[in-house]
Amino acid sequence: DLEGALRYYRRSAEAHRSIGSRRGLAMVLNNMGALDLSRGDVGMALERFEEALRIRREMGDRSREGTALLNLGEALAAAGRTAEAEERVREAQLIFREREDPGRAAAALALRAEILRERGDVPAAEEAIRRALDLRVRDPRVRAQVHREMAEILLSRGRVGAAEKSAERALFHAEAGADREDLARVLRTRARVVLAGGDSEEAARVLARAEEQLGGMTGPELARVCFERGRALRTTDPARGRECLMRARGIMEALEGRGAAFPERAEVERLLGGGAGL
Repeated sequence: DLEGALRYYRRSAEAHRSIGSRRGLAMVLNNMGALDLSRGDVGMALERFEEALRIRREMGDRSREGTALLNLGEALAAAGRTAEAEERVREAQLIFREREDPGRAAAALALRAEILRERGDVPAAEEAIRRALDLRVRDPRVRAQVHREMAEILLSRGRVGAAEKSAERALFHAEAGADREDLARVLRTRARVVLAGGDSEEAARVLARAEEQLGGMTGPELARVCFERGRALRTTDPARGRECLMRARGIMEALEGRGAAFPERAEVERLLGGGAGL
């Protein structure tokens, strides 16, 4: 229940403000920002992460400053502000390296790779993700994130077989320790790889499982799952495919009003405007 969690955190934030607990307030702001991102309320997430970062810097809390920078970078990327996002994530990565924290350094490198890939700099993205792999972290959630991004990079290079192996590794680790939203994200990548290999029916089944993981949560990840499901179904079940694309469009339109950006939006419109199979 995201709304219930946000109500709880609002009360907690008010309590921390009233007693002057800046450390506690920064922690709550980060938690609230993460929930805002899951809901697609990117503008609010940015406000909360920026305030949390200010507090951490004023307190001289270097380790938690890195976490705040990483969170802010993720929110900036979700807003389509990729140049700023990459810079904040790079700052976080340097702090984690300085603090000898390989787990969070790998998470920062994976997010940086994703941002670079989406900006079209695939060679730099691959370099970053290979550095993350070299850290050999044990946290299954981080390992899932790293292997998922490697699968996306390999897929962008047309190396479907290698991408499939990375997607399988990502799924293994996600099922071992990721939360439901992260598992849905890994399943979406897995479906993209399967679809690139020509099996649209299996891709649609994987995406149905991804939607189940989201449990009715209407956020950016659901929009992307619906988009990919529409792509997968457009040749085998055009009517259902169009329905999925229309749903993706509706979610994207609603969340764009709250600061979210969707690079997939143009493709949604192209397919709904009469692409193959529709």
